[in-house]
Amino acid sequence: MVADDNRDLVAAAILAELLATPTPRSEQRGSVSVVIPVYGSPIETLECLRSLFASTNTTDFRVVVVDDASPDELTRSCLDALAEAKVVSLVRHRVNKGFPAACNTGFAASGTDDVVILNSDVTLNGDWLDRMVAYISTDDRIATLTPMTCDDSYTSYPRPFVSSSFERYPLDVIDAVARESTESAVVTPTGIGYCMYITRESLDQLGGFDEKHFKRGYGEENDFCQKAVARGYRNLVLPNIFVRHEGGVSFGQSKAKRIERAVAVVERLHPGYGTRVSEFTGTDPLAAIRKSLDIGLLSSVYPNGAELIVTHNLGGGTERAILEHAQVIADQGICPLVLRTDQRDPSGFRVVLRHALDSVGDNLGDYDLRTDTDSLAHILTQFRVRTASVQHLIDFNWFAPDLLLDFFIDQSITYDVVLHDFFLVCPRVNMTDGTGRYCGGVNVTTCQSCVINFASRAGDSPAIVPWHQRARRIISGATAVYAPSLDTLERFEQLELGARIQYRPHSTRETALSPDGRRTISLDSGTSLNNRARKILIVGAISVEKGARLLLDVARLAETTDELLHFHILGYTCVDAELALLNNVTIHGAYEEDELQVLIHEMEPDLVWFPGMWPETFSYTVNSVIESRICPVLSFDIGAIGHRIVSEGLGWTVPLRNGLDTAATLRDVTFYSSPIRHRAWVASANQLHDTSDAVT
Repeated sequence: MVADDNRDLVAAAILAELLATPTPRSEQRGSVSVVIPVYGSPIETLECLRSLFASTNTTDFRVVVVDDASPDELTRSCLDALAEAKVVSLVRHRVNKGFPAACNTGFAASGTDDVVILNSDVTLNGDWLDRMVAYISTDDRIATLTPMTCDDSYTSYPRPFVSSSFERYPLDVIDAVARESTESAVVTPTGIGYCMYITRESLDQLGGFDEKHFKRGYGEENDFCQKAVARGYRNLVLPNIFVRHEGGVSFGQSKAKRIERAVAVVERLHPGYGTRVSEFTGTDPLAAIRKSLDIGLLSSVYPNGAELIVTHNLGGGTERAILEHAQVIADQGICPLVLRTDQRDPSGFRVVLRHALDSVGDNLGDYDLRTDTDSLAHILTQFRVRTASVQHLIDFNWFAPDLLLDFFIDQSITYDVVLHDFFLVCPRVNMTDGTGRYCGGVNVTTCQSCVINFASRAGDSPAIVPWHQRARRIISGATAVYAPSLDTLERFEQLELGARIQYRPHSTRETALSPDGRRTISLDSGTSLNNRARKILIVGAISVEKGARLLLDVARLAETTDELLHFHILGYTCVDAELALLNNVTIHGAYEEDELQVLIHEMEPDLVWFPGMWPETFSYTVNSVIESRICPVLSFDIGAIGHRIVSEGLGWTVPLRNGLDTAATLRDVTFYSSPIRHRAWVASANQLHDTSDAVT
């Protein structure tokens, strides 16, 4: 929307352009009249007219604007100027009569022409009208034609009944793709009036819109189309035209109530209408059109083929890493396609194919890896997929990965593997036992006992030997295997699964840097006074595996021993209810990722503590905390967190065995949050970074 203070200037610029229109459309005689009801919204109206006159149609048409007593002077003056220059034919109501009456006024002013009703918030492209006329010439029983759009009912693309802005895709690109569609027009219960072609024959037979029942707008075209169906006419949605529709500009916030009332009136006048619409939307015959648009649009936007990304539906750090990777390859002109299990199907064999970055691609379909691989192969061929990235398989059926690998071989698709955790070798994912502590690593005997005694994230307790055999097949068949941390790399290399593991961290943001590009740490940051409780900060979503029970035990013990510690949880834990009962715990709740470092600085903690007791592979939360550089970090000497703390001088690690003793852990937290230890860390950390040209 244009700001009010710029509205007059913008309107004047567009108006000047329209007044230079070479052919006066008010006097044009042709076979079609474009009727535009207007009620205010001057900028949208002028933009609509600009797109109309910029179109490349060979069909003669004239423009009839019906001003339904617009309340603002700017709209009225612009329309008067256009009418005086004979750019448009203007009819003005002295009082507001509503959208149906405005349409009927336009119908009457259009003589014997066919009519296109055009909302004043629609933008057109190319030879849209020629394409409509071409359809009309094929069938004398057509009453209405409606194109696809971004915001209106079941004609919305990419999702029906969902508004889309299409910031990444210009209208001319979308419409050019639609123009090449080979899909058939679809017979629908009703056309939709944002851009609806109506034949003169049906107008003469049916007599225009019903102003009595639909005075204020919404429902009038549904009623008209149902009358047309009763007379043997058809209403079609066209696959080869796409227009942009802002949606409800003239009606504002009253739209929902108008629609609700209109639906009830149409049902009363045409019993069973709601059922017919429900059946239509349930079978969704427009799905083929949307899928065709997906394929054409994504293929045109990404000239360098596509990559298939196989992953789960669980979100978290894996999802963030995938989105970052998707953006990287998208910037290279490669389409990032994601293959996940279909959450509506518990079998673990049915998968859905989508675009990774936005809703264009939501119509690419679902496929059963047991029966639909030919269909999946066909669409991947259309996108020229030659490479894949196996990011995670936790949602898949036990046998699905074998089917997927066979499919890759059959289609000559190479793939890499990204190790976000230990799921490939540990059905419990994190190499932890039932207490949430590190199990000691992969061992056939203990692993089998573990999944039996403590359950598995893979459903029924699997046989561990074939589980590891499958891991070997997946990894040995990959062109590359990537670990996001050196600790993870070392642990997988020790398993000798048939491939060399490569270190590739997920992309990270570098922040909290000094002007010369180095992180600096203030001697005053986080320093504690001996007469106040030290702030111990725990960040993130803290599960049992990430140390929730240990945190609770330590906080309880600290409260009973009067330790000057206060635990601040920036995020939440699985034991929030129990922690909330303690006087030395404050739970701050969820946060937005982009505000995390600001919040950490505002809290001025003395120590950030990561109580997890498993070899975490990578953590965006840890990365943000570490890069804030406001205070030291404490963790156990395990996993990517411990490895990074030691290698970069970020704080301290303590032996993992200390986590088995609550009192020992409390002593560690107390000792390393002391002012003396904090000042020692500041000095050593600054000395470390002063001797390095690299920013870690």
